[in-house]
Amino acid sequence: MNSFQPITAVNIFTKTWSRDSHGLYDYESNQTKISAISVFENSVLIRKKLEIRSASIFEESKDDEYLLDVKREKTDKFLINNPVPLGMMPTERNINEMQNKIWYVIKHDEQSNSNLNNTFINTNEDYHICLNDIVKLGRVKYAANEINIKKSSCVMDVDSETKTSPYNISEVNYGSKPVFDFIYKTSTPPVNRIEENMCRICLTDGSDYLNPLVELCKCTGGIKYTHYNCLKIWMQTKLSKKENEKKSVTSYNIKSFNCEICKTPFPCKNIF
Repeated sequence: MNSFQPITAVNIFTKTWSRDSHGLYDYESNQTKISAISVFENSVLIRKKLEIRSASIFEESKDDEYLLDVKREKTDKFLINNPVPLGMMPTERNINEMQNKIWYVIKHDEQSNSNLNNTFINTNEDYHICLNDIVKLGRVKYAANEINIKKSSCVMDVDSETKTSPYNISEVNYGSKPVFDFIYKTSTPPVNRIEENMCRICLTDGSDYLNPLVELCKCTGGIKYTHYNCLKIWMQTKLSKKENEKKSVTSYNIKSFNCEICKTPFPCKNIF
């Protein structure tokens, strides 16, 4: 008597857009390519232009883009994993590579958009941001490296007619482990060597508690250190502010805060 074990697989449906660029996607577009993939064993999903395929291993090539891992567990359950190294120092390259990761999309419409072939129904109405979350708005990525919630922030509970906070601050700040370490422990020159070092912006030496010489990038030699206040003034030149005629809308344009020499992004916070 022969017995047959049921074959377990995970079916993955993909949709790619022919005009996809900068990690952006038009969810209402009809010019999409839809495909289905059945995965039976451990594999990785790879994208090549509009084609999505699975493979046993990912061999990096010029045209192929790694998407995610699909792992089959002993219980025949499948785990879809999008691994990201934690605690990385931010660089221009690995920050840009974040756009190729799988994102949880928050898109709320009052009415679903329909056409002859597809019906778009959104169920993601909101998401409570936690510490160290990375949020993507269009092409711009933000990291929540600090969360402060005022005690007066509250919502009305209709059932109990009492005001309750929409956040549990202890849970919010617990969060997940950070992908990027945006807080640097600033390296300053030893006291007995301060006179030998010079700020590359103002070309003067000297360092004190309020305006120390700091090392915030990978530059070496005579351009290694910068006065903290000199750096802040330089960064303000990268920020432009515009207002409309009624001054009811203010827009800010922030250029990349990278070292212009070694291209290392400057940190959001420093610990002296």
